[in-house]
Amino acid sequence: MDLSFGVAGPGRVGMSLAKAFASAGLSCAGVYGGTHAKARAAELGVRHFNEPLGLVAAADVIFICVPDRFINEAAESMAKAAAQAGLDVCGKYFYHVSGSAGLDELAPLKALGAETGSLHPLQSFAAPVKSLAGIGMAVDGSAKAQELGFKLARLSGAAAFKVPQKERALYHAAACFCSNFTVTVTALAEKLLLRWTEDEETAHSREEKGGRHASAARRFYERRFSLTKPQLCIMLYMGIILSGIKGENYERYARICEKFEKRVCGAECHQLPDRRHA
Repeated sequence: MDLSFGVAGPGRVGMSLAKAFASAGLSCAGVYGGTHAKARAAELGVRHFNEPLGLVAAADVIFICVPDRFINEAAESMAKAAAQAGLDVCGKYFYHVSGSAGLDELAPLKALGAETGSLHPLQSFAAPVKSLAGIGMAVDGSAKAQELGFKLARLSGAAAFKVPQKERALYHAAACFCSNFTVTVTALAEKLLLRWTEDEETAHSREEKGGRHASAARRFYERRFSLTKPQLCIMLYMGIILSGIKGENYERYARICEKFEKRVCGAECHQLPDRRHA
């Protein structure tokens, strides 16, 4: 496949895509965006762009790997830069990698004639990986973006499948239950067992299949890998509900969650529903 690609937002997912597609034979034109972009470019051995226009001009396919709330902002900055420079983006492909965001986030680029879509690797990324082989890859977008998206997924060794835009929320919920919820419930079970055991090792050993898995889950949970802050707050409230805690203990744990939410999440959680009475 004779295509070059670029990454806007070389974080855990962006670096994983860059490494996987480069290993599959595609040429990486460079990366842009983020505090550590220059260092990430050096790690990959590719060019670092200081502004979005350079990346858009150099790559045939651009992966927008920024947090969901910044996808539209990134798309607007690229579209604005291209328009002001008179750069024709027709024939270029732009994909966001969110599991829940819709295609409308890329509307500024679509308005200029670009092909837009989404390519979501169904995996939690605690750290960048070198291969996407064997994982699921949700694809959506314009007809041409879908066609290329399936080809890119297969090229990386991933199993591609289509998720229509109207079902994105349901798909993302399923992904959270499979990954984040499972880890959180396992970690919560271990924490609850500490109430009736003498030490952590005893609690670990009481977990099904031994402490090694529980300990890994606990570390995953406590360090909050692959969880957004709002998701983490939801996990905490879900943990209270799933554990069956009621009465005074419920109120005590709920107050702890509320303090955590205000201190850690701040404005990011202001639109979440009232979980204490869900």
